[in-house]
Amino acid sequence: ELSKRLQCAIGLQLQTTFANHRFSGAGVFTSMDDSQYSAARMTDLKPMLGEVFEADLLKGYDWWGHAQEDIIFGDLSSCLRPASLRTIDIFTPFVPPYNSSGVFMLLRNRPDINRLWRRSRYSSRELPNASYVAFDEWWTVPRIEDFSAILRRAFDAGELRISNGSFSWFSHDLAADHELVACWHAGALSLNVDKTQPILRQISCFQPEAGAAKQTTGGGKVLPWYTSRGHSVCLFHARETKRKRPIASLAVSAAEHAFLQREVDEFALTGHGLYVAPASAAERTRLPSRNRRYIFFKGPYNIRTAMSSTKIHARLQQLDGCHDKALQPINSERLGGFSAASSWCWRHGVRRLTPGGCTNKTVRR
Repeated sequence: ELSKRLQCAIGLQLQTTFANHRFSGAGVFTSMDDSQYSAARMTDLKPMLGEVFEADLLKGYDWWGHAQEDIIFGDLSSCLRPASLRTIDIFTPFVPPYNSSGVFMLLRNRPDINRLWRRSRYSSRELPNASYVAFDEWWTVPRIEDFSAILRRAFDAGELRISNGSFSWFSHDLAADHELVACWHAGALSLNVDKTQPILRQISCFQPEAGAAKQTTGGGKVLPWYTSRGHSVCLFHARETKRKRPIASLAVSAAEHAFLQREVDEFALTGHGLYVAPASAAERTRLPSRNRRYIFFKGPYNIRTAMSSTKIHARLQQLDGCHDKALQPINSERLGGFSAASSWCWRHGVRRLTPGGCTNKTVRR
């Protein structure tokens, strides 16, 4: 069906969209069989989808967009307000001169914008090729006139209004040197972007239910996570997290997938596994509200473990201790000595504890 649409709308005839692909070393994905199109090549076509679908699927809509499969969305309405959208034509997370993002973009549903891709000399000359060249991005190799170059020219000429995202709404894990926890709670997304602060102070997951008694230390001091508001973002690109073995090898059955869609109002994605909180009343009453029940998903052996929020708090504090020198004595005491703490950090792929502080070595899970 998609091949027919591509052929009818833009004159592109794909022989097949199902082909194994490899990274050629020259900077492009190519088909294992040159008579077939690479499945990765479909991402080159993202800028063309507005024209392909404008007559039916997009009819009556003001905007259209695309996103990758490794994106977690938060509350987009808090970042894409109607007043702001009225003043722009393209919404992209990349700043100039990159402009075009295959990760996530929104484009105004207007004929001239839907056909911007046609301004590229590359599009009419090279579309029949079977190679993926990142036409939808800015890093094409070999260098071609990609979609980012088109947007840049149109913006410089005053023909296009582009809004670029900022760190306050878009985040990713490409350069992270600490354990990232992407927390989705009731539609809002928060992230521990500051490795110098405790994880539980920056995310909204694993918090007590409304009205629950606050947990305190022996001295009556309220524990820090109960004062957390979280660092909110609207979009998180989990490019590296998805490649960690516990996530990449995780298999979810059809029944589990249906459960996750229907019953979950909170989850947290980490490099060592996925924490899920059921939303049903039956699940919530299994434990006191201040000690909510979670299910921990982890590959490669499809581990499923029930965990209380108290146990998760302890685990995240241990992760804090792997990075924060001030927390190392507490972490060592909790885990039974310095060597035990160092081993725990090593097993979980985070910076190891050393007498002088954390090393620069990060171990991939």
